[in-house]
Amino acid sequence: TARYADDTHNLTPMASLVDGLRFVFAPASLARGMNSYLKSTARDSTAWMQAFNVFESTYVDGARTVGLPSELLPEIEYSESVNIVSRTTAGSPPPQLGAAHVIATRYVSTYPMSSRAHITLGEVLLKQRDTTRARAAFTRAVTLAQGSDTTALRMATELLTGLGAAR
Repeated sequence: TARYADDTHNLTPMASLVDGLRFVFAPASLARGMNSYLKSTARDSTAWMQAFNVFESTYVDGARTVGLPSELLPEIEYSESVNIVSRTTAGSPPPQLGAAHVIATRYVSTYPMSSRAHITLGEVLLKQRDTTRARAAFTRAVTLAQGSDTTALRMATELLTGLGAAR
């Protein structure tokens, strides 16, 4: 039971409404994001995929528990997970491009109309030196982003332009 010692009777409905919504939607909360699952695991493909699967199923199953259809769920930021798994920095473990590819592919299959999903897949394909499929992913992203996501449109266009120069 929450107590609102500093609030008068007229102020408690606002705070208690927020607390009530947090309680009801806790199973579908993104408060513990995918990044915390990934960063807390061993640095190999198998462990990352297990952590990713736990996060994804917890989130999706939690949403079902509270009656949210998957179409209403906010887009999970798969791209940050791909960045963590495929990152190449001094002192870090070698990039796990296989795991990054699996996550990026799942992102596209979960959100096929997301320009950002296709950009994420294209970036992984570039790291894997598959320019043909990367170009196709960026082209799809441009098509999907037109008129709806100017940031994604700019990103995909820049990536495509970079690929054209790298021919």
